[in-house]
Amino acid sequence: MATVVITGSSKGFGLEMGKEFLNQDFNVVLSGNNEQNLVKALGSVKENAEKVITVVCDVRNPDKLINLWEIANEKWGKIDIWINNAGIAQKANNLWESPVAEVKNVFDTNLMGTFYGTQVAVSGMLKQGFGKIYNTVGFGSTGMTRTGLNIYGTSKHAIAHFSKAFANELKGTGVIVGTLQPGMMVTDFVKASIGNTYSNKEVQKIYNILGDLPDVPAKYLVKRMISNHKNDKLLSWQSNRKIAYRFLKSFFVKRNLFNA
Repeated sequence: MATVVITGSSKGFGLEMGKEFLNQDFNVVLSGNNEQNLVKALGSVKENAEKVITVVCDVRNPDKLINLWEIANEKWGKIDIWINNAGIAQKANNLWESPVAEVKNVFDTNLMGTFYGTQVAVSGMLKQGFGKIYNTVGFGSTGMTRTGLNIYGTSKHAIAHFSKAFANELKGTGVIVGTLQPGMMVTDFVKASIGNTYSNKEVQKIYNILGDLPDVPAKYLVKRMISNHKNDKLLSWQSNRKIAYRFLKSFFVKRNLFNA
């Protein structure tokens, strides 16, 4: 049975990926830096409890990520897929309004957490001779900008570049790296990032047209992670065709994902 480790999986998109991997008969390691959230996450998959473990892990600390690998590897003997998904939002402020501590925390979690997690995962996978690493990107990874999302967008743009450069380093090793683009999702993460630069109505209107609850992209992307064997692969839920269809459909069907 294959094994997946997912950072930032105590709730939201990470947890939904974990549930879908269980549906695909994987052993699953859920991790996050909040023990109470992990307890709740484990309760939500109790029917598959024999295939799930939880590990408290702060991705800003490389030693915690080493511990995460070691616990997972000791439990199941190998790790087939490692997903660097942990990330935090920023307050919707201009850069000069953002405290240095907040800027550092976003980069330490989103970017350095991905760096550290990748280093740990590739070290273990090179020893076992196989494995897949996926890094979750998001707004900013394609170069788009928006007022109030400079710090977050920069971190995700850097992850996209890092993943592509790392793919070149992995050629011929038996280990591959790819990126996940789940698109617009209504999660606690998104609700926390809706700030004072946009009215709630404006932001929510766009999310209700283009967005999804996290289980939708999770189901789509998990199946493609499993079947993909190509290095430097971007797995994306939202295509231009889907976006055009959603805008057209919005004239006839109104959704309210924030109350779902």
